[in-house]
Amino acid sequence: MTFWVAGAAIVGGGIAAYGANKAANTQANAAREAGAVQSDVADRQLALQREQFDKSTELQTRRYEEGVQRQQPFLTAGTNALARMQAGEFTQPAAFNANDPRYAQPGAFSFGKNDFEADPGYAFRLSEGQKALERTAAARGGLISGPALKAASRYSGDLASQEYQNAYQRALTGYGTQVDRSNTAFSRGLTGYNADVARADTGYNRLANMAGVGQTTTQQLNAAGANYANTASNTLGNYANTASNTLGNYGTAAGNAITGAGNASAAGTLGMTNTLASGLQTAASSYQNQKNFNDYLASRKPTTGYTNNWYS
Repeated sequence: MTFWVAGAAIVGGGIAAYGANKAANTQANAAREAGAVQSDVADRQLALQREQFDKSTELQTRRYEEGVQRQQPFLTAGTNALARMQAGEFTQPAAFNANDPRYAQPGAFSFGKNDFEADPGYAFRLSEGQKALERTAAARGGLISGPALKAASRYSGDLASQEYQNAYQRALTGYGTQVDRSNTAFSRGLTGYNADVARADTGYNRLANMAGVGQTTTQQLNAAGANYANTASNTLGNYANTASNTLGNYGTAAGNAITGAGNASAAGTLGMTNTLASGLQTAASSYQNQKNFNDYLASRKPTTGYTNNWYS
């Protein structure tokens, strides 16, 4: 019976140890499964964060490139205008030459005897009067009387007196015409020169304005590039921080799961050890108690003629 009690204690301890070990394995398996689920969740979160980062970066890049494309015509126009300015297009004409022979004024007006006698009107009327006298003389057989000669002389003098003023006026009018012609040529030349200056100024200013548009566009593109770089850098930084947090959370959770599995396994091992030790201690105690009891009975056993199995 002593061995039965000891065996029962050992078997009971073994069963308890097996149960503790089984529970520890179950807890460890549950911890490993939880770790696998956490790993899968972390992978999904990282994939989603990567997708969001890629889409955000793609959108930022597309917006920047479309902005550059829309600004390109203005940049090209400004660059071309600057090249035309540097090539000397629309330069100012040379200084106006007021001494050009085309603008020269005639000399001071003068009118003398030679000028009068050379006047076409006077010469024509004098010639016609002389022809009339000659015709009269021819009608008279080529003779001209004294009175006729006096009349001819008086005619020439009266004609000279009458025609001088007319000839003078005609000469003065012609002189005025030459002056006006010179002044008109000068005015036209100066007007044309001023028009060339205004045309050069207008063309140059237009090129300068267009070059300014190109300069402004360049500044805008530089600002857009800086903004794009900053935005992309911020997006990348946010993605890195989010991914780091996700991995950190996963690491913490996985560490906790591993720790939990280790604790469960250790608890199971310790429980199994304690159970076996308790069973062995119980068996040893039972054996000792039974031995002590048997020794006690043996000391009380009748010395003759009586046998009882209970003592055996």
